[in-house]
Amino acid sequence: MKRIVFFVVALACGGLFADASENEACAKGNCPKLAPLAKHPRLFADDAAFKSATTSIPSSAAGRIAFRAALLRKADATMHVPVLERKMIGRRLLSTSRDALARILNLSFAWRTTGERKYADRAIAEAKSVAAFSDWNPSHFLDTAEMTLAVAVARDWLDDALDDSDRRLLAEAILMKGLTAGDGRTLHGGWWVTCGNNWNMVCHGGLSAGAAAVREDFPEVAEAVLRRARECLPLALKAYEGGNFPEGPGYWEYASDYAAVALDTLERQFEDGALELFRSDGLGEQCEYMNLVTGPTGLLFNYSDPFCTPFATRDPVVANCYFGMKYGCPGAFEAEVSHMGDGRTFGRLGALALLWAGTLGSDGGEPSAEMHRLPLCRSLGGNVPIAVLRTGLGVDDWYVGIKGGSPSANHGHMDIGSFVLDAGGVRWACDLGCEAYNRIEQLKTIDLWNLRQDSSRWSLFRLGVDGHGTIAIDGARQKVDGRAGISPVAPMPPCEAVVDLTALYPAATNVTRTFALGKDRLAVRDRLAGLRPGATVVWNMNTSAKATARGNVLELNAKDGKGTERKMLLIASPDDTKWFVSSIAEPRTPADSPNPGMFRVAFSLIAGVAGNMDASVEFRLADVNHQSARMTQ
Repeated sequence: MKRIVFFVVALACGGLFADASENEACAKGNCPKLAPLAKHPRLFADDAAFKSATTSIPSSAAGRIAFRAALLRKADATMHVPVLERKMIGRRLLSTSRDALARILNLSFAWRTTGERKYADRAIAEAKSVAAFSDWNPSHFLDTAEMTLAVAVARDWLDDALDDSDRRLLAEAILMKGLTAGDGRTLHGGWWVTCGNNWNMVCHGGLSAGAAAVREDFPEVAEAVLRRARECLPLALKAYEGGNFPEGPGYWEYASDYAAVALDTLERQFEDGALELFRSDGLGEQCEYMNLVTGPTGLLFNYSDPFCTPFATRDPVVANCYFGMKYGCPGAFEAEVSHMGDGRTFGRLGALALLWAGTLGSDGGEPSAEMHRLPLCRSLGGNVPIAVLRTGLGVDDWYVGIKGGSPSANHGHMDIGSFVLDAGGVRWACDLGCEAYNRIEQLKTIDLWNLRQDSSRWSLFRLGVDGHGTIAIDGARQKVDGRAGISPVAPMPPCEAVVDLTALYPAATNVTRTFALGKDRLAVRDRLAGLRPGATVVWNMNTSAKATARGNVLELNAKDGKGTERKMLLIASPDDTKWFVSSIAEPRTPADSPNPGMFRVAFSLIAGVAGNMDASVEFRLADVNHQSARMTQ
């Protein structure tokens, strides 16, 4: 192939050598060496791995056999739809990039595991179509990164089905539209290169795969991209510190899938396996994260973005298969497959789950019991700490997810001190979720990505303090740059988590919220000091249950997953507290989304002369055939 001549611009985390430390190491002869160039396929699997993912699956591994069949059905379904066209939605090409990745990955997997030429031909057609796009929308670089990965898979996995002209077409598209800024010389870059959030993982992951796929075609650019990713990926891996992830479970899945893509690629492309990356604090604990933030109802503790629903479910996650393989969690793939059903399935990277399945569970195909030995109560640290309190792992057990941290965190809400609650098979306390990005951006009345204190972002009901299960003082917003820590939590109930909210509420000198979970009840206690006399404090919670207020007692009624009627009583103190119930189904403003079937339950208290306040709410499950002795008219 005729190569494009280029010169690499060397910038900090942006050129041939990522920063001065690596330049210095290389000058001393300690520069990490690229591994010898492997033949195609070289991304995520070689020929032997593809064979292992197909012909070597034992008959006892029913989950793997069924999943491979599902991948082939997806590939077959793609044969009957038109090839993708460049279609923008708002400022994003992202939907098209993701469709391209899903199609090319499934079709290419089908080709490598069946040898049927029809799959290769259709994958090539999809790849050539997107390669001919005018660009991959670098102004929103996630779009570019995901498309680069899609075309990289085509260039790599389909190598033996491509002719020379197609190899050249796909390789040059990766170079000109993915790796470089359209001139074949200057690496694509931007704020994401050194940021600490999901953009870093997605962009470095997609571009690393692109670089690995074209190493023989454009060796200098490929090396520059791979070295930059190796240096800068740790800046994002810091998000896993404490075993947590600050952007919530939805973005955990997105970021972690691409962290796995990046880690797998860099491990294969460097002679030393880029071992230092795998020692990042909290990375080895990520096998547990999604299970920790999943309640017994199967619903997620959906703090932060991107779920736009109170009822986000736990889907199978590709990244857990990778983390399970790398950190010795046998049966990780089988554990993830157990979450399939009712429309839940692996996302667009699903084929990688089978390649990363690792060893079978100890009983020949079922998840190892180790996957289910979670601490019942635990606090997770990091930039946005959370706590999880449980009474057990049964479907009727109590589960409380508690949010700390700061609204200023990436994809943050003014939800500090909020919580979700499962008990008796029902999600009683809910988080409403996020707003749809494209819709809000196109309104042009809300500055959605402005995180300043006075930003219109916080006027959105779902993102501001009013829309969350926490407290508000005199209707004021939480302090954007305030941060709440959470106390260490005993591993078994009864357990207690204390959230220090003082930095979030300038109108008080001390604010704490304590969650105490016993065998069959939860107490939430708020203590405030230093309030101005007459200040109004509102206690708020969102629920989809039918709510009836009787003085200081609130009765919630709902059906569990089996259709059985369940009742929860919320008993507020002081005894003269009065609950109020209001529907929040209709949007509050034209910018807000509706919240069908949702209610806000709240009470307000007035600070006395001393400026101190002590309020508590006790949650108890009650038999539907009996009335609480404390019910008042």
